[in-house]
Amino acid sequence: MTRIAVVCLCTGDYWKGAKVLFHTLRKHGKLPEHVDCIALGMPDCDFATPTAIEQDYSWVPVSQKNFPRVADKFHALTLDYSRVILMDADMLCMGDCSYLWGDRIGKLPFYAARDCASVVYYHQEIQAIGLDENLLFNAGTMVFQLDQLSQDFYDRVIELILDGTLKSYDGGDQGYLNHYFQLQDTEIGYLPQEYNGCTDQYIPQLPDHAKRLVHFTGANLNPWSTTIPKSDRRRYLIDRWRAEWEECK
Repeated sequence: MTRIAVVCLCTGDYWKGAKVLFHTLRKHGKLPEHVDCIALGMPDCDFATPTAIEQDYSWVPVSQKNFPRVADKFHALTLDYSRVILMDADMLCMGDCSYLWGDRIGKLPFYAARDCASVVYYHQEIQAIGLDENLLFNAGTMVFQLDQLSQDFYDRVIELILDGTLKSYDGGDQGYLNHYFQLQDTEIGYLPQEYNGCTDQYIPQLPDHAKRLVHFTGANLNPWSTTIPKSDRRRYLIDRWRAEWEECK
């Protein structure tokens, strides 16, 4: 059986998001028992397997304002699994996600959903790096088939960041990985939008019945934040997240 893990970075308050995400993946997403849930960066927890981050990623240039600890996500690529489904903690599962850990996903080395918002926020940065805007993906849900990627995949990514070859247009892991896959001319697969339904105003919104994974993007406020205004257009989704939080906390 293919060894599969769903991994969330849990630094800071993000453990709250990971707890709700894992809870809803089990409740709504048909997450099977043989798929491990990994709480990356947590020394102890009761909702997933706590996993320490053994490397120091503080040297990786990132946006300290928006993504201060995001480079720690790269540690997921060192885990001993055939398939790593790396998901942002600010997500909520609302439907069946078994496609992500099933056989129908295919044999390509990497899958993620397309991104059409970055070109609005980071147009100049994307052009400066020379990326094809039509190939950009969002890092909310990423499926790494580690047994299909080159054996030195992780080492190569880190090496290219270290020597300055890889640039991040957004100051996060999304920018680095988009640059890497385009630089290597690696064929990647694009997930249907319902597996990373970003709430950003520049991304077309799916009807509720089609939503599987909702990604709280676009306002720099996470669903566990206490400062979200009642007028926030995502309010009904935030209220649903908070109901799940009350159920699992």
